[in-house]
Amino acid sequence: MINTEDFERELIERGYIKYKPSPFKDDCVTDSFQKVIKDDSNKRKYFVDWDKWDFSRYVDANHPDLNNPAFEGSTQLTTKDGEVVDITLHAGWGIKKAEEFLAKLFDTGWFKLYDNDY
Repeated sequence: MINTEDFERELIERGYIKYKPSPFKDDCVTDSFQKVIKDDSNKRKYFVDWDKWDFSRYVDANHPDLNNPAFEGSTQLTTKDGEVVDITLHAGWGIKKAEEFLAKLFDTGWFKLYDNDY
């Protein structure tokens, strides 16, 4: 189980911006955080998003663990051929580990910069 305050503090310390979740997100998402990952020339490579999920309204005797918020990370990459890849990092990923994983994945050379599309 993660400490919610520590996780949020680490997100902010690592450069994430907290924002109000989109109305299109599930109503269990209470907060969202986003960070842009850039290359050495300051072009945007991709974005990393984290959503804070609160399932406390579903807590009952059979599911007491739902009283603890969970964080889910995600990103969207586009291959050099134009195929879109959505990646979800389910609860349990640490922020640093997730960032390192996504950086290694991007650095395989399969994906193009976000700024090359928009």
